[in-house]
Amino acid sequence: MTLEDLLTMRSGLECVNEPYEVTTEQMEDSPDWIQFALDLPMAEEPGIRFVYCSSNSHLLSGIISETTGMNESDYAQERLFEPLGITEFIWPSDPQGNNRGWGDLHMTPHDMAKLGYLYLNNGEWDGKQIVPAEWVSESTREQVSLEEDERYGYQWWVPDDNLPERYDARGRGTQLITVVPEENLIVVTTGGGFNADETAPFLVAALKSDKPLPENPAAYGRLQEEINAAAEPPEPGPVRPLPETAKEIEGKTYVLDSNPLDLQSLSLTFDEEKGEALFTVGVAENQTLEYLLGLDNVYRFSPGEYGLPVAGKGSWESDNVFVAYIDEVANINHYKVTATYQDDQVTILVQDPTWFGDVEFGGRLEGSSEQEAAARNNTSS
Repeated sequence: MTLEDLLTMRSGLECVNEPYEVTTEQMEDSPDWIQFALDLPMAEEPGIRFVYCSSNSHLLSGIISETTGMNESDYAQERLFEPLGITEFIWPSDPQGNNRGWGDLHMTPHDMAKLGYLYLNNGEWDGKQIVPAEWVSESTREQVSLEEDERYGYQWWVPDDNLPERYDARGRGTQLITVVPEENLIVVTTGGGFNADETAPFLVAALKSDKPLPENPAAYGRLQEEINAAAEPPEPGPVRPLPETAKEIEGKTYVLDSNPLDLQSLSLTFDEEKGEALFTVGVAENQTLEYLLGLDNVYRFSPGEYGLPVAGKGSWESDNVFVAYIDEVANINHYKVTATYQDDQVTILVQDPTWFGDVEFGGRLEGSSEQEAAARNNTSS
């Protein structure tokens, strides 16, 4: 297996990507992610077939750490980010300190555009060659031909359609940096809940001229008004009285059945005076996540992963069905969580169109006879 095999997703390692990146999830649950990737069985000879596999990219991160004595973040900061003036970013790492080679690098759209501009200018920035021009050329040309008008370079996607030649850096949920050298164009998109793959091709196809638009102060003023209006919170709606079920389940913990999301427990508490609810979710290693939910149709903000904001709102859809909307504002995930309560049991439906689709599982009130029986069965098995 060569570095090129890893770069082109032709490692031959057995990777399961359906219904979501199962192998990646298993790697993240392991104590040593690099060792997990090295221990994956071989599905075929390296260099033969493209199979998207995040473990390939994480092995590249480990190789950088091994050969430079620095993790990927420190190496990038010294050789790439600092020359480009990129000072604020978040890049989580594995238990051994290797940064996640396949993604989860958080940076601003402006800094994303800097990376696109660097490649647009063949690796040169402010008169200095930051990345070798030969590498820019090799990494962004077709190395692997795929189906459906797609090609792949070295970790870059190279679409093959009737539009001008371009290449994409695609993050999960299609966080996107698109470079179109022929048009001297960079397109950056962030967000979630939409298909950004369609955005850049549309913009490229819609280009009419490479000249700037004439000034239009009236239209610009209207645009600013719309932007300012969109930034304002909506008017609060009425908060419906809490049903009897809310009073019965308030503050009580429900232990969840085994599920693909590794959620362990949940509980709800309500503040009718403020029109808010606190949605507490237990995750692995006895950690908890707390989401403040507006019950008046206005999102409330809570600190989420890495201190990034999470917005939440919720309502009782019926006497025993509570629906929470949790939007990771600085990430792509936008969850809809439906909790249906019946006696000592709860059924949870988690939906996220940008990631895994629909996942449904159950749970039982902590300390209930059924929950204790389930715990005994799990222990005995």
